[in-house]
Amino acid sequence: MVKKMLKSYKKTRINRPIFLIIIEEFIISWLWYRTKVNKLFHNNLLNVSSDMKEDKLIDTYAFTHVEWVKEILAERGVMLSGKKVLEIGPGGLLFRGLAFQGLGANYSALDAFQGGCLSKEAKKLYLKFINKVAKERMKFDNFNPKLMKINELNYYQNTPIELASDKLNNQKFDIIFSHGVFEHLYDVAEGMNSCKNLLADGGLMIHNVDFHAHDFWRSFPNPHMHLTLSNFQYRIAYPKFRGYPNRLRHSDFIKAINASGLNLIELRDSEHYDEEVLKIRTRLPDDFSHYSDEDLLIQRITYIANK
Repeated sequence: MVKKMLKSYKKTRINRPIFLIIIEEFIISWLWYRTKVNKLFHNNLLNVSSDMKEDKLIDTYAFTHVEWVKEILAERGVMLSGKKVLEIGPGGLLFRGLAFQGLGANYSALDAFQGGCLSKEAKKLYLKFINKVAKERMKFDNFNPKLMKINELNYYQNTPIELASDKLNNQKFDIIFSHGVFEHLYDVAEGMNSCKNLLADGGLMIHNVDFHAHDFWRSFPNPHMHLTLSNFQYRIAYPKFRGYPNRLRHSDFIKAINASGLNLIELRDSEHYDEEVLKIRTRLPDDFSHYSDEDLLIQRITYIANK
């Protein structure tokens, strides 16, 4: 009932003046995300939707991204066995870590926020995954379920990638990857620098970045409506603790990678908006009016770089 009311509320909001939306989002930021209200709708231990079914959890957190990384490595003749893998922003569960272990990799994950990835509740799901699901669902070559060990999952919480180099004692990783994470960083340049410091010589960095609007802003006909807010307005509506998208565009990421000294070797998996989105230009503030058509048209893309 409450969820239906919230959906209806979101639909009506798109017709409201921007200044009112900013005030509402400011209130939501402080009342929803700074209190326990949101825990009524999310699993507070795992930080995942409370109505997500077990099969969906496994598909989301175990298979898809592992297949994606494995495919990129295979194209370069690289096997996961024996490699040290670091995932940035794993979400609420470490199924992917177990899957990487099954392929012979050593897996670590870090998150800017505190999570329940190694809670008792999470470990129960991992045991079920290992004992029942892995043998039935895993179709990877050279996959060994016996290599999956919960106590060997390395999870660093409250560790933003921008500060990770020191917190991880300058460990070196063969593969560093993220999916839908870097658009939330407040200092992408420092994040790339940290990746360079953590990447072993010859290692590979893989980041898929989603430039699409998040949450309520997806309701607007033009997906760039959130760019009509100035940076000042946006920071009022979305304090840093909320982890909202940074609104940087493709060219900003290219600059950050190049400035870090990493070698950008491929752009892939790109998705683009229809050119209709460019009609938003007349409403863009100075903070965004300088971006090229290409920046505004790219919805999602993967950056692959090495050291």
